[in-house]
Amino acid sequence: MASLATTYHAQGHYGKAEHMIVEVLDLRREVLGAEHPDTISSMANLATTYHTQGHYGKAEPMKVEVLDLRREVLGAKHPDTIWSMANLAGTYHEQGHYGKAEPMMVEVLDLRREVLGAKHPDTIESMANLATTYHAQGYFGKAEHMIVEVLDLRREVLGAKHPDTIWSIADLAATYHKKGHYGKAEPMMVEVLDLRREVLGAKHPATILSMADLAATYHAQGHYGKAEPMKVEVLDLRREVLGAKHPDTISSMANLATTYHAQGHYGKAEPIMVEVLDLRREVLGAKHPDTLQAMQALAVSRHIAIKRKLHMLRTSQIPLTTMHGT
Repeated sequence: MASLATTYHAQGHYGKAEHMIVEVLDLRREVLGAEHPDTISSMANLATTYHTQGHYGKAEPMKVEVLDLRREVLGAKHPDTIWSMANLAGTYHEQGHYGKAEPMMVEVLDLRREVLGAKHPDTIESMANLATTYHAQGYFGKAEHMIVEVLDLRREVLGAKHPDTIWSIADLAATYHKKGHYGKAEPMMVEVLDLRREVLGAKHPATILSMADLAATYHAQGHYGKAEPMKVEVLDLRREVLGAKHPDTISSMANLATTYHAQGHYGKAEPIMVEVLDLRREVLGAKHPDTLQAMQALAVSRHIAIKRKLHMLRTSQIPLTTMHGT
């Protein structure tokens, strides 16, 4: 049953996985006890499923509990304990708590190098996660250097079509995008999308993410005719696969609104921006970086709309010189 739940999770069927993991956890608590390693593993799996569905408020306290239990039962340097640190750091990252996430990720990387070795897949994953946190804080130079190293290691250790290798190509493309190197980013994103469709399937969350990334790069280059239909498709897929209130679904709404706004479709953009802000306040909290970004985007949109109305009022007035013309 636990293996089937893991399979559902890997395929992106998080609702099915969650239901089954809860059942496994209840059985293990009853049969094995709360501190048995298998019971703790079920808690960890449930917390991960909450995380992937964007339920960070549920995931974080459970991950803290799992980490405490594993330190007590298995010891601080056990690979499962280190996994728990990595998972908790990931949840801090997703909530925008980079000050908590970064030092924990550094510690995880150091421990994995010591315990597992530099080329172990888990060690390489720790490098990738740390690079992602550097990227989120705007340290693109540090991020790019580390992502290139991760990509080389994953190609060597895992192979070119392994999902983790494809993740690294996507991460490097995202860093190129952030630095404005769209000519480098776009073909790499197309490659990632094609690989994920082949390896994971069209409706896997990672495949949908690749579509979103490629659409963002089209937008950044001013190719709104390419970006808009792809963003609409991404939003529809995420509503279907992840649900309406998942953070990634909300991000897709925000991204589509941005493309409408860039094309001057302010009447389409603003109501979506209002909905995005309300959803982010509810799901992520008022102080999350994405919520603050949504507030800023809405304020800018309204400011532009006001300026546009004033401009239209001015230009619609007939100049006196015309009225009294010769």
